[in-house]
Amino acid sequence: MSLFQESLSSAIGDQKHFVAERDVLRVSGQVLNTHQDHTFSAARNLALEWVKERSGGKLPKDAWKFADFRTDVAGRNTECLAQDFDGLEVWSVRAEDPDGKVPGRNWKTEVTFAREPSSRIMFSLRLRVSSHVLDQNFTPASPRLVSSIIDELGLKLGDHSCSTTPITVRDHTSYDLFVEHLLATSRKTPLVVQSFVPNHRGINVSAICRRLAGLAHVYSISPVFARKLSDEIGKELSVFDGGVRIYTPDFEVADDPNGHRLFLRRFIQQGDNQRLVERHIAQDVAALGLRSNRIGKEVLAFSDVSARLYKYRADQKGKLLAAGRAEENDELIMSLREQVRSLEEQVTEAKELETIALEENQAYRERAEDAESRARAYTSQIQGLKASLAQNAGASSREVARPEDWPSFIGWVESTFAGQIVLTGAAKREIKKAQFTNIELACDCLSWLATDGINSRVSGADGASTREMPVAEGAIHAHCGGDAYDFDWQGQRHTADWHIKGSSSRDPKHCLRIYFAWDDQSQQIIVSHMPSHRTTSMS
Repeated sequence: MSLFQESLSSAIGDQKHFVAERDVLRVSGQVLNTHQDHTFSAARNLALEWVKERSGGKLPKDAWKFADFRTDVAGRNTECLAQDFDGLEVWSVRAEDPDGKVPGRNWKTEVTFAREPSSRIMFSLRLRVSSHVLDQNFTPASPRLVSSIIDELGLKLGDHSCSTTPITVRDHTSYDLFVEHLLATSRKTPLVVQSFVPNHRGINVSAICRRLAGLAHVYSISPVFARKLSDEIGKELSVFDGGVRIYTPDFEVADDPNGHRLFLRRFIQQGDNQRLVERHIAQDVAALGLRSNRIGKEVLAFSDVSARLYKYRADQKGKLLAAGRAEENDELIMSLREQVRSLEEQVTEAKELETIALEENQAYRERAEDAESRARAYTSQIQGLKASLAQNAGASSREVARPEDWPSFIGWVESTFAGQIVLTGAAKREIKKAQFTNIELACDCLSWLATDGINSRVSGADGASTREMPVAEGAIHAHCGGDAYDFDWQGQRHTADWHIKGSSSRDPKHCLRIYFAWDDQSQQIIVSHMPSHRTTSMS
């Protein structure tokens, strides 16, 4: 084997051992305990049936006795621990299974039920994903077990019961209950609210409700009561005309509207945006759940249960030895205590790291929200000023002198189209190394995007934003088709599903492509790639 082959093998080996693992979602709530012992058993049986289906084989007899057990069937590892801690009954299971479609991606689900001396049954679930790469190409979804618990036993999140079907707001009673829920200071979960419009395509609110089971409460509000909501809390914070809004916990009528994400109907109905919006909603709701359901607080991690269990059993063994009711086994006791000490250290370190991460995340989030709010306000002011200028002056007198080379192109875009067009970091990198020779055509195309392109998307007139049309001589506005792709901008996922194309040639000197997305919240065009044809697996 050559030195190069040895180095390559070593590098591949190191990469295979690198695994990125992170939490995807967390659920915590109270099982509605109507029959006490029966409910606790029924909850565990639901979990065991779900585990059996995912593990790919039969579970041992001890499993159905609600005792400790462990299985390993073709990489589908399952471990369960059960203990009565002097009146606090805890049953916790951790199931691991590989992704059925993506090689190297593995899922780990931790489910815990705890029955308190008062007979209250608490439930928590933690879903984690591990992969050999920083993998985020999936839509979070609550495991089916959560829906089963809600449908068969009932689950409360805070003061409100969950449902796997949307709650319809269509009369004064349901409206009053909705507003009470919206404004409740004790609310810890987001509300996803759709304003439905008859005979118009929108998101699949029923599918969203099941996908977010245990993570959010989902409402569908009629047009009459959507208008009533606008009158009461203001249109800026309301949801209307087929739109969808995520109301985060601690909502107040004085809040910045940008803190409660809104998707407008005209955006949802464009192209494949329905799927995109449903994915954004799931991602946002899951992220909110990670912040509100903390490990060691609302969610009891399996490692935490394991540490407490071994410590409790070691202490009980020590008490029996002290009372002379058990045979002494110093080696066993020392081993158990060493396991406990090691696990406690791991749990403590994990909690400290999560506390630091949560604090940093909160600080960054607050700064980001403040910056985003100010950016949107500035964008609105810029757009208003430009509209005013357009009524009083010709375009030629306002436009900055066009660039003659690519190094000065970025500055020209940012000064000429502030508040209208944004270049992502990737687009700027491509521009800096561009070979396309017709810079004048690129300028014409961006000028069209900043005027007709934006106007067609804001007004939605005659479907202009969703059809092919000439932009400049030798360039057309067209749908990307199979070349559409997702990208991130300012922490949000967008889809570049439209582009301006100037030639069928793949020669970077003569081929022009401007891939972009419309950001409905900031009312700007986001250019994600230009001026060359984007390289894909198909090209």
